[in-house]
Amino acid sequence: MSDSADKAGLLGAVGLGDIKAKCVIYIANQPIGSGFESPDGVMALSSGDIADIGTACGNGWRKVFNVMAKLLFAARFNGCDTRYGSWQKYRDNEMLHSESGIALVFSPPQKNEAKLQIVMGKHYAISLAFPQNWRWLDAYFAESEGYQMIACPYFDYRQLTNQKIIALVSILQTYHRALLQSPSKD
Repeated sequence: MSDSADKAGLLGAVGLGDIKAKCVIYIANQPIGSGFESPDGVMALSSGDIADIGTACGNGWRKVFNVMAKLLFAARFNGCDTRYGSWQKYRDNEMLHSESGIALVFSPPQKNEAKLQIVMGKHYAISLAFPQNWRWLDAYFAESEGYQMIACPYFDYRQLTNQKIIALVSILQTYHRALLQSPSKD
């Protein structure tokens, strides 16, 4: 990872996706056995990599990627809904790629008010040293006061159901609309 990428992006983070992501999703585990579990920094994926991780690591990782794509597509993140006809096409062609604006990070959250940060899993969110000031909106979702950070259920069909995805999209659109929109082109 270059110094210029560090200054512009996720300094010290380990994960998959866009080093300059404006939406960072934190997960407590890594795709062990996939060849992607220990990237040096944040590594952009290419077409086919998500399917390869799903094949190597099983249904749990397929669910993580599918729920992530469904959430981002429903939230119209970076206008992905206008470029792709389905969340599946978005997942396979852009999500976690270079310049996608999204990263899935295995290391703990960083203090960064300029990014939308989602912590996947209530137990993981509670276990973190930072942030300690969660404001629970209901039994499933919390917002970190003073930071652009949301805690939500783990990305699994049973935990973050379609109904809860809609609720999370509503929270994101209410509190973080500007970070969901496409970046302006100068």
